[in-house]
Amino acid sequence: MLSFKKYITEKSTKLMTLLPYMADRGQVKTIRGLENPTLSEIERFIMNTKRKKIRFIVDKSKNLLAWDSNIAIHDAVGEGEGWKRGEYEKGEVDKHKDKWTLRIFSAGRKGFALKNKAIAELDKRKGTLTSILG
Repeated sequence: MLSFKKYITEKSTKLMTLLPYMADRGQVKTIRGLENPTLSEIERFIMNTKRKKIRFIVDKSKNLLAWDSNIAIHDAVGEGEGWKRGEYEKGEVDKHKDKWTLRIFSAGRKGFALKNKAIAELDKRKGTLTSILG
C-alpha cells in the first residue's frame, strides 16, 4: 500500500526551457513542471496554475513533461530538455469551471500522447479530447 505522503505530495520537477527571444539566443531558464505525472497529479497541478491551463509534450517512449502554459511554449521546453524538435507530440489541458479540455497537436506524428497513461486516462475519465490537429 502506498503511504499517505504519496497521495498528498506533488512530484514536481525543474524543467529547462530555452529563452528564444533573449538577445543571447539559447539562454536557459529553469521552470517548475511535472515529469511523467499521474492523472491526479495533473489535476492538482492545473488548479495551481495562473489560468488553469497546462502544456505538455510526450515523446515516442511515452515520457510526459507538463508545465504552466503561461510560462513557456512547447518547443522551448522540448529543446531545453534536449528533446529533438519533431520527435514529440504537443498538447494542452485546461479547466474552465467543471469542463476539462484536452487538445493534442499531432502534426503528422503517430499518437504518442494518447499512449501515455495519464493523458489516456484523462481522455477516458473526463471525455475531454476536443481536437487532434494535424
